[in-house]
Amino acid sequence: MREHFRQPFYRYVGAFLYLASAGPGLTAEDYSEVPRNTSRFGFQLLARLIDGEPRKRNFIISPVSVELALAMTYAGADGATAAAIAKTIGWNGIPRERILEAESALQNALAQAGQDVALRIANAIWVDRRVELRSQFHQEIKDVFSSEVFSRPFQDPGIVRDVNGWVNEQTAGKISELIAKPPPPPLLLADAVYFKAPWRSRFEPHASTSQPFYLEDKTRVDAVMMHQSASFPYLKSDAFEAVRLPYAGDRFGLVLLLPAGGLSTKDLVQQLGERSWPELQNQFQPTACDLAIPRFKFTYETALDQPLQELGMGQAFDPRSADFRRMLAGTAPPLFIGSVVHKTYLRVDEAGSEAAAATAVGIRASALPMRKGIRIVFDRPFVLAITDQRTQAILFSGVLGNPEDAKL
Repeated sequence: MREHFRQPFYRYVGAFLYLASAGPGLTAEDYSEVPRNTSRFGFQLLARLIDGEPRKRNFIISPVSVELALAMTYAGADGATAAAIAKTIGWNGIPRERILEAESALQNALAQAGQDVALRIANAIWVDRRVELRSQFHQEIKDVFSSEVFSRPFQDPGIVRDVNGWVNEQTAGKISELIAKPPPPPLLLADAVYFKAPWRSRFEPHASTSQPFYLEDKTRVDAVMMHQSASFPYLKSDAFEAVRLPYAGDRFGLVLLLPAGGLSTKDLVQQLGERSWPELQNQFQPTACDLAIPRFKFTYETALDQPLQELGMGQAFDPRSADFRRMLAGTAPPLFIGSVVHKTYLRVDEAGSEAAAATAVGIRASALPMRKGIRIVFDRPFVLAITDQRTQAILFSGVLGNPEDAKL
């Protein structure tokens, strides 16, 4: 279906990391060789999840959360294992130091979200009390990722309360349980993301009405649709029709992509995962839009073990060949990734959007100008993404396939 992309498409959540606001001494030139392929990786991961759950209609993941959790894991990897993680995420061929610097700069840039937007990104590591982190890994985790490090006995059920309490606090109560039982020792790495912002141009509640929404099998369901007539960044190609809804301050926005006739949301997500975005911002043009979109709220949780292995990270999950020698001090047994858990929350209503995500990577030991007005109605399944104009990072991406399962 490549013919659907004759028109230049988005530069995938940034071909390069924008670092103008990353911090003192950091310039864009310093990192021009480091590609920002979070969005490509994120859509590839989303496509795998859609393939793995064909009966599910609604999906939402946080590519940034998954990337940062895996980046912390990468910091402790070596050899072929580090190469496999780097290739999967899109860092193939980039020196290790550049990758870690870029991840640090991304976090610093996102930390400056502005006064109208609440954006919190936090990292933490739980270490079994019987082992000790290597000093270099410990320092990198703190310096690069501003990560908290907790030493706890993993056999104590209280660690479940500690981990879930940390996640609950970092996500403003939207994700209260990330793990259900004590993780296998010796390490658990976690990332949490929380986002909340009002629309730049608010939807009036009195304009919301119940309207039909047509599923991909043509089944009709009812959805509460929000309405607004205003100028929005808009783009139409052979593959989709899209609109970007800016949040207050204009830096962040919700991009909604309605597949063209003959394409499913799965088709569109798969193609997004195959291609770079050639200048998302440059392709969208201010357009008078008579807009109707459903309001919705849903949660999603999944294990990422299989999708990540299918995308090329199998080496990191193999107890016989995984190489995480950078993590623990002393004569520690070989380590490997035992599990990757991801949970998300998204609410879109008349006031704005609120979203949260948490990712946990369990490390186990093998022995231990105004155009003509248009009308666009999102009354059938569509792809969505919450994006940052400054870093070109995609914070959340997903599919709304059935608003019946996502009522407020």
